[in-house]
Amino acid sequence: MTARLALALALAAWAGEAGAIDVAPLPPVPPPGESAPATPAAPATPAAPAAPAASAMPAAPLPEAITRALDATPSPAEPAAPPPAPRGPRAATPPPARPAPPAASPDAAPAPRPGHAPPPPRPLEAAEPPARAAPAPPPARPAGRSPASDRAAPAAAPLTAPPPRPRPRHMARLSPGPVIAAAVFARPAPAPREPAPRICDDPRLAGQTITRIASATPGCGIERPVRLSAVAGVRLDRPAIGDCRLASRLADWIEKVARPAARGLGSELVSIEVAASYACRPRNNRPGARLSEHARGRAIDIAAFRLADGRRITVLDGWRGKARAFLARLHRRACGIFGTVLGPDSDRWHRNHFHFDVARHRMGSYCR
Repeated sequence: MTARLALALALAAWAGEAGAIDVAPLPPVPPPGESAPATPAAPATPAAPAAPAASAMPAAPLPEAITRALDATPSPAEPAAPPPAPRGPRAATPPPARPAPPAASPDAAPAPRPGHAPPPPRPLEAAEPPARAAPAPPPARPAGRSPASDRAAPAAAPLTAPPPRPRPRHMARLSPGPVIAAAVFARPAPAPREPAPRICDDPRLAGQTITRIASATPGCGIERPVRLSAVAGVRLDRPAIGDCRLASRLADWIEKVARPAARGLGSELVSIEVAASYACRPRNNRPGARLSEHARGRAIDIAAFRLADGRRITVLDGWRGKARAFLARLHRRACGIFGTVLGPDSDRWHRNHFHFDVARHRMGSYCR
C-alpha cells in the first residue's frame, strides 16, 4: 500500500512539472426558480499551428522519485510448485462427497428443465382429494320382524339359485361325467375267450374233431373220428386219427404207465413217435387177411419215446438193449387197458413197434 501511494504522488509531481493544466471555471448555479444568465460567447482565436506528431516529440524523462518508487514496488510472487509426491503404493483416496440435494418440500414445484417452459400451477381444488362421505347407517328394522323373516323376504330371492328340476323317468340316465371318464381311463375288458371244445369230452386230449370218414371198402371208416396232437400232456410227433374210445384209453396208458416209467429213468416223457393210426388195410398188410383194427380207427402203433433230457428210446433197439426194462414195463402194463397188446416177441411184423387196440375178445385182453 505504501509503495502504491508513493508512486501516485510521484506521478502527480511529475505531471505538475511538465505543464500546468488549464481548468475552466464552472458557471455559477442559479438559485431555484431563476433562469441561468446568458454566457457571453468567447472571442475567436486564431488557429494554433498543428502540433508535431507524438512520435516526433521527445519523451520527457521520468523523475528519479518515480524510478525509485517503481523499483521499490514488489513484483507479484509466482506460486510455488507443490513438492513431488513420494513414490510408493498408492493410498486409496476416497472420492469427494457430493453435496446432498436439498430436500424438496411437497408443496414446492419441480424446477423446470433447460429449454422447457415451467408447468402451469395446479389448482387449489386438485391439491387435496375430496373427503369421502360416511356410509349411511342401515335402515332400522321394524319392530316385530326377525332375521328369519328378512331372509324369507322377496328381496333376497335373486341371491339364491332355484333347485334343479327332477329329470323325467323316461329320460333318467347316468351323468355323462363318469361315463366319459370311464371311456377315457378304463381299459376295455378283453373279450371272453370261448373255451376250446373238448375232444370226446376228455380234457386230457388235444386236437380236433373231424368229419366222418367213409370208405368204399366194406368195414373201413370211422363214424366220429378225432385227430390227436397231444395226449395227457405228451406231444405226438405226427397227428393220430382214431375214435374216442381209442383216444381215452391212450390217455389212460400215458398218464398211468408211460409217464411214471419215464420218471423212473430220472426224466420226463415229452414226445411219442407214432408209426401208424387209421389205415384201411388187412392185418399185417397181408392180402386176403381179415381187416385190421386200424381200418376202423381203433388201433395205434408206437415206435419210440423221447425224454426231456434228450434221450430217444426205440422199440427196435431198446427191446434187447439197455432200455429193455423200461419198454417191458410199458408193454406189460398196457395189457388190460387195451384189448390187444403186441410187441417185438409176438411176430416179425411187430419187431420195431408196439401195437395197441381196443378190440374186444371173448377171453379178455390179448397180450403177446
